[in-house]
Amino acid sequence: MHQHFIQFPDIHTAILNRPDLTERKIIFVKGIAEEDTLTHEQLIHAAKGLLGHFTHHGVKKGDELLIQTDDNRKFVIAFLACILGGIIAVPLATGTQDEHKQKIRNAWRIMKRPFLFADNESLSRLEQFFAGSDTQWWQGIQPYIVQWTTDIKPANIIHPASPHD
Repeated sequence: MHQHFIQFPDIHTAILNRPDLTERKIIFVKGIAEEDTLTHEQLIHAAKGLLGHFTHHGVKKGDELLIQTDDNRKFVIAFLACILGGIIAVPLATGTQDEHKQKIRNAWRIMKRPFLFADNESLSRLEQFFAGSDTQWWQGIQPYIVQWTTDIKPANIIHPASPHD
């Protein structure tokens, strides 16, 4: 079976202002009998809101944002917010092993303008780990940590995508 694919000039056109996606949704399976649904409209609204939260905390186009969350819904929203804002998303596995947490510090040290985005659960695990292994580094990055929030004001500025992004 041959399917026809629609071509778009850029990622923003493919995601935003798409009346053909109004009925579409993402279903996140959380357990055997638990699902969470996110419509296209809800996704765009949440991503714009989180982008506003990012920019309020100083994250701007070209900055690198380490993403630390076990929650797939939060991850998808954060990833799309990065795309809309021209922010370089750097997802790292959250894991419970010390090596997973050390990857954050190692990645941070080679990045040019890093920020860390995490939900409360992930941030708590990281704080506990670095309090015992590298307190000075952890304290030094505090101004660059952006926590998950649902108290958002959507961003009015969306970075137009270019082939160099």
